[in-house]
Amino acid sequence: MKPVQADRCVVTVAGISSVWLDCEATTAKVIERIDEAARSNARLGDFGEAVRPGHPFRIEHGNRAKCESELQKTFHSYYDALSFDIAAGVLVRICARVCKGRIFVMIGCIERDSQPRFQ
Repeated sequence: MKPVQADRCVVTVAGISSVWLDCEATTAKVIERIDEAARSNARLGDFGEAVRPGHPFRIEHGNRAKCESELQKTFHSYYDALSFDIAAGVLVRICARVCKGRIFVMIGCIERDSQPRFQ
């Protein structure tokens, strides 16, 4: 990440790719970039859309036009299982690094709710 100096704030944009379907490796990359940004005296770090669990390339490669596709269902089940469940504490490590680095972070993620809303 290269910091950009503004009048009052150093901002970094993390152009990282996710390690698709590997949340631990992706989280480690995010934490590395947060640490790097903090060492550069950045005050704000920005991560791209759906950095975790990764952008759903299954749409392009999974025969999206076919209804009831088993391949689509398989992709979606993995994708859903790896998305952020905030209540489960998946952000704890990232938040700890953000606090340690005294930096604000915007991170694009796909969130799921562990509590069923419709029964």
